Amino acid sequence: MWAISMVKYARQIVKDRTWSTWPEFAVKIVSTQMIEELGYEQSIIREIAILRILSHPGILRLIW
Repeated sequence: MWAISMVKYARQIVKDRTWSTWPEFAVKIVSTQMIEELGYEQSIIREIAILRILSHPGILRLIW
């Protein structure tokens, strides 16, 4: 059992580059079932809206 979301480490596979140079990412995985059960839909919608407008080197862009 996990919370509403979890963050995983990921790499983008780039065929013409070596493994050590593949771009690294943090991927947030959200449980839609938990969001619905707890009634957090509006919180997630607000988080998505904020992430869409943010531009900061320490915050990754939102990929939807």
